[in-house]
Amino acid sequence: MKIRTCLVLSALALSSCDKGGEAAGGEAAKAGPKKSSSALPKLTEAESKEPAREGKSGEREAKPKRPPVATPAVGQPGKVISPFSGEIVDVGGKSKGELVEDPKYPGDASKQFEVPEMKETIPEAQVVPGKPGYVMSPYNNKVVDVRGIPAGRLVADPTFPAAERKHFRIPAGVEEDGNASLPENIDVPQDSAPPEE
Repeated sequence: MKIRTCLVLSALALSSCDKGGEAAGGEAAKAGPKKSSSALPKLTEAESKEPAREGKSGEREAKPKRPPVATPAVGQPGKVISPFSGEIVDVGGKSKGELVEDPKYPGDASKQFEVPEMKETIPEAQVVPGKPGYVMSPYNNKVVDVRGIPAGRLVADPTFPAAERKHFRIPAGVEEDGNASLPENIDVPQDSAPPEE
C-alpha cells in the first residue's frame, strides 16, 4: 500500500512540473516553442577551423619563460651554483640579471641562467680558545694557522683543494703573536682589505 501511494504521489508531482509553465500564467506558452540545437545558426567553415579558446587562459598570450636565477656559492666570492648542473660557475665581473650559459651545456640556450645579486656571503672563522693566532674553519671546523693576518681580512681556506677553495674572514679577537710571520699555506687575495665600518 505504501509503495502504491508513493507511486501516485510521484506521478502527481511530475504532472504538476509539466503544467508549471501554464499554471504560472502561461509564460512558457507565450515565449513560444523551445528551440532545438538544430535551430541554432550554423558556423561557417572558417569559424569551425579556428581553435576553440578555453576560459581566460586561452585569451592570454603565452609569456616567454624567464631563465632561473643561480644561487650564490657560500664562501666563494664571484661564484654561483648552476640551477641546471649544480656545479660552481665563476660569474665574476657580471652584473645582476645578466644571462650566463652553463658551461656543462655549451651552446644550449635553454640552459642559461641569470646572475643573482651578489651579496657578500663570506662566513667568519671561529677563534680557537687558548691558541692565539689560530681559528677554526667555518666549513669543516679544522684548525687553521692565521698568525700574522689582521682581523677582518679575507683568506682562502687551505683545508680545501685549489679548485674547491672557499674563503672566510679572520674574526676580531685573534691574538697575534708579534713575532709571527705569514703562514705559507694561507692564500691572502690582494683585494681583501678589512671591511670598512
